[in-house]
Amino acid sequence: MHDLVHDLAKLVADDELVVINQEDVVCASDSPRYAMVFACKLENLHKNKLLAGLRALHTKDSNGLKFKWYNSSFVKCLRILDISGLCTEKLPSSIGNMMQLRYLNASGIQCEVLPKAIGTLLELQYINLHGSRISALPDSVTKLGQLMHLDISDCVHLQTLPNSFCNLECLRFLSLKNCCRLSSLPDDLARLKNLEKLNLSGCSCLHTLPKSLGGLDSLKQLDLSGCKKLTMLPKSFISLTGLQYLNISSCSELDIPVDALNKLTKLNYIDMSSCPKLLGLPQEFCSLKHLHTLNLSDCSKLANLPEKLGQMESIKFILLDGCTESVRKPILQHRLGAGLQSLPAFVVETKDGSIRSNISQLEQEKFSELELYRLENIRTVDEAKALKMPDRSGLRSLGLMWTLNVDRFVEDEALLQALEPHENLKKLRVQGYMGERFPKWKLELGSSRQGQLQEVGLMHFPMCNSLPQLGQLANLKKLHLCRMHKIRTLGRELSSNTGGLRNLQNFTLEYMENLEEWCTTMTSATGQRKQEGFMFPALQELNIYHCPLLTMNPCPPRSINWEVRASGVSAQLLLQKDEVMQSLADYMGLQCPFAYTTELHVSGSNSSSPLLPTDGWKFNGSLITLKDLTSDCCSLIDTLLAKGNSMQCLVNLEISGIKDTNSLLEEVESVAYCTRSSLAKSWPDWFSQQPSINSASPHFIVTGYASCGLDGWIDKVTSFLGNLIRINMEDLPMCDHLPPLGQLPMLQELRLKGMPKIRSIDRDFCGSHQSSHALFFPRLTRFVLNGMPNLEDWVTKVSGASDPCGQEEFMFPKLVKLTIWNCPKLKLKPCPPRAMEWDINNSDQVIASNYDINSGGYLVTMLQVLLCKVLPNDWKLLHHLPGIQSLAIVSCHGMEALPDSIQYLSSLQSLTVSKCHGLKHLPEWLGDLTSLERLMVVSCPLEFLPGSLKRLSFLRSLTLSLCDRLAALPGWMGDLKSLVKITIEECKSLKSLPQLYQLEHLLIQCNDELEWWCKSKVNQHKFSQTLKKGFFLESPMGTNSCILPARSLHILWGKDDRYWRLNSIPESRFALSMELIEVWWLVIEGWVPAEFLSTDTSYDIYLVYKLADEHDGLRWGESYVAVDGVHTTDGIVSFVDEDAVRVDGVAYPVTRSEGWMELWLGEFYNKHGDTEVKVSASEKTDTYAKIGLIIEGMEVRKKNRSIS
Repeated sequence: MHDLVHDLAKLVADDELVVINQEDVVCASDSPRYAMVFACKLENLHKNKLLAGLRALHTKDSNGLKFKWYNSSFVKCLRILDISGLCTEKLPSSIGNMMQLRYLNASGIQCEVLPKAIGTLLELQYINLHGSRISALPDSVTKLGQLMHLDISDCVHLQTLPNSFCNLECLRFLSLKNCCRLSSLPDDLARLKNLEKLNLSGCSCLHTLPKSLGGLDSLKQLDLSGCKKLTMLPKSFISLTGLQYLNISSCSELDIPVDALNKLTKLNYIDMSSCPKLLGLPQEFCSLKHLHTLNLSDCSKLANLPEKLGQMESIKFILLDGCTESVRKPILQHRLGAGLQSLPAFVVETKDGSIRSNISQLEQEKFSELELYRLENIRTVDEAKALKMPDRSGLRSLGLMWTLNVDRFVEDEALLQALEPHENLKKLRVQGYMGERFPKWKLELGSSRQGQLQEVGLMHFPMCNSLPQLGQLANLKKLHLCRMHKIRTLGRELSSNTGGLRNLQNFTLEYMENLEEWCTTMTSATGQRKQEGFMFPALQELNIYHCPLLTMNPCPPRSINWEVRASGVSAQLLLQKDEVMQSLADYMGLQCPFAYTTELHVSGSNSSSPLLPTDGWKFNGSLITLKDLTSDCCSLIDTLLAKGNSMQCLVNLEISGIKDTNSLLEEVESVAYCTRSSLAKSWPDWFSQQPSINSASPHFIVTGYASCGLDGWIDKVTSFLGNLIRINMEDLPMCDHLPPLGQLPMLQELRLKGMPKIRSIDRDFCGSHQSSHALFFPRLTRFVLNGMPNLEDWVTKVSGASDPCGQEEFMFPKLVKLTIWNCPKLKLKPCPPRAMEWDINNSDQVIASNYDINSGGYLVTMLQVLLCKVLPNDWKLLHHLPGIQSLAIVSCHGMEALPDSIQYLSSLQSLTVSKCHGLKHLPEWLGDLTSLERLMVVSCPLEFLPGSLKRLSFLRSLTLSLCDRLAALPGWMGDLKSLVKITIEECKSLKSLPQLYQLEHLLIQCNDELEWWCKSKVNQHKFSQTLKKGFFLESPMGTNSCILPARSLHILWGKDDRYWRLNSIPESRFALSMELIEVWWLVIEGWVPAEFLSTDTSYDIYLVYKLADEHDGLRWGESYVAVDGVHTTDGIVSFVDEDAVRVDGVAYPVTRSEGWMELWLGEFYNKHGDTEVKVSASEKTDTYAKIGLIIEGMEVRKKNRSIS
């Protein structure tokens, strides 16, 4: 269409057009009105008489052309001037002679100041200064009363607008895009009554918008995308009732007023993508009846969307790329059922009588993720070609879905050929394909080894009898093959002469019911030599579901994690006798081919599938690094762990679904014969190099036990598993008494959870000793009680076995950490146990009971109390724990005053009060805690600090977080000479600080107004000796590194107390860390501000964290680093370092000198100063819960060398 208009204009103006270049002048008229100057450097061009009556002048590629026209006679008639093709340094003041000029395009001009004479061009209606170097507009610009269009985008030096700028009352279009130094707009912006389009995208220094914004009655389009420092919109924003287009994407600090958006009734386009503070949309949002497009892509914390959103007929496109499945699936299902569209999901439809489908709607759309459903409705191949899929370089994920067993207008193979994607594609899923073979794409699913495909899923191919050449996909990491009934063998398609899928990490075979053979090894050529090796050398996870006929030749592949369901032959091969594996090792020249395997999950089958065979199974002796074994098939466990099997490395044995005591006895007995000799016989060379094998101690986990008691099996445990160090007994609803465990000499950790029929823990729990001098539980250091609702008594001191009337000793003499959660009736008799660290949660009787004051021996130094409803005067436990040094009171929501008993804790050094929503005042006696060094108050409606705190002569650190009612700090704080660190986080009412003479560290987070106050010239002298550390903490290396604190990261469900909690770690550089309670999906994201990065510099990024004493489920994860939306690093990470054999290509954590761990997430190169860097670490395996991760932050560190 553009070419057609150009040709028409040229035809009309041909007689009045003069074309001038360096060598020639082409003109069909003696008095042309329009001039086009190309690649011309003539000095006397202005003297050419042909230009006397010129109305329009356009220049291109004429950098050497001299500007002498402004004084020429022809300029008085000039109405259009385009000098964008000149690289001129300035505009002369004589431009004011062009009195008739209506259009001026000076984009890219190099001058820093415009001449004042520009204000004399009273007829000027259009100005384009895009990309120029101007730092300010002259005040005279405001005299251009006819100006309607002003484009000053990409003027990176522009800092302010003239005070009288809003005199331009005829202005309809204003673009300030990417004016990254512009920090404010005129207060009287509402005077631009005719303004229809306002573009402020990329104004990264813009903190606020004027309050008068709502007075722009004619405004139809508002673009605020990329305004990263914009925190809120003015209240008048809801008065923009004529607004049709709103873009607030990538506003990372913006609190979007979602409750008011429904008042903007004419909105038809809303882009809120990449807004991490967007948590949901209200039901009222669905009243926007004109809404056509809604973009919510990459909103990592988006959790709640109204149900009616999926049923809104006006919305043609909903973009949900990068949102969680829990958000995407309901919307997709609603819209599919109603025949509506929702990008990235798009349903192809054809109306009756139409010769085209609706897929043409996508031709002009831009998307990075696309899922096409019901492709059988596409009428012609040309419709698919019109999408120009090979040219869409920004497409990263593509799903192509047909409906099985329905008629097609186009053959599937021809259609799939037309939908061939660009080679930048990273994820491909094809489903319901009815072709017999895959088409010959140019990249042929990876024939170009430069392809970026990392994940491929081919599902429901009922007619396909051969796979594409997947072995050519050099970067493939995940492959899923499902329901391909005509595929009988796997081998050649998954390999290549140059090494095959060397980066494949996850391989799933599902419902391949006729698949009989998989050749797991391959021959690769290395120079003149041929080498035999595994087909997938980097494999980490192998899943085989419902493949009953599958055999693996010559052996099972090497993988870290295995999961086999209803695939008996495959499971049996994995568990074959040692001789088979030894012969394989000899064949391949491998010393220990399967030493990687650390997890094995074997599940039985349902009634519709054949049972797993068990006859003659032996535990494969070459699986010598197996650490986790999980099974829900008791008959399988009986034979799997039979006598003579090699299981010395087994660390975790988990058995669920046990129905009776006999089967449990068999499970315990089967573990007894884990001997070093059997391993040494199988792999003598490898075994001799593994000193840790001899000291490996199993953990025993019992869940879902259905019988009443556990009588009789403790003798089995002590004789077979005398080296047990950990026992977990969880979810045992029928168990009414505990087995005697006190005689296990090596037991260090004991967890009892979910046992509602247990009413007491007494002397019987200890068992018996032959010697009266021996202690019960001699090495137990960790004891956990959780979910014991009817547990009433725990006898904490017992007498010896041979002398029941003798001196009583503590049941757990070496106890270090005690956890009591959700035991509301529990009382400790006769006294609290002796332990150094206590964690009491929702167990009020432990806090409120009376205890024997003569029992003595209390060593507790750390106490944390959560969800306690006991009145402050009844905290009697504290009277018996005088040595407490650290006390934390968390989530005691009804607490209105601190317990009085705290004032007698003379050794207290650290006090934390968090989420006590009724606590408005701190007591005056707090000043009597003269040993207090650290005080932290978090999320409490605290109104002031008591004057008695000035007596805390040893107070070094004060943290105030989320105390919204705290309006001021007292002036006497400057007299606390010991106070060296203050942390203030999100105390929004606090807007000034007193003089703090001794302060060394001041950390202000999420309180911009207070931070600006501290940095103002008036107040800078108050903090001249203070190391002010804003939102980021720099290391002693200066600009060599910085760390994003955990509170600044975007953590999925991070603000939900059920899943994450704030924690104070003394050795942390920040007041608060984030501790994971329990999640199934772990997603941690961070954005690195450009101002903390040096140009032309390479960086590494690390996750800094700790593991809690009780951690689980933190296994393999994924990480990536993206620069300006483009991934620079994708990798696999391990949150724990427990692998006996390191896996190539996996990042493992390193423990630092101060005790924190750091895990490398990726690297990037910062070329320009405005780079946007996003970092992500995730673990989305939803088969087990994740607990016990403590995050300090993400550290960004300069590399010693640039990335090659």
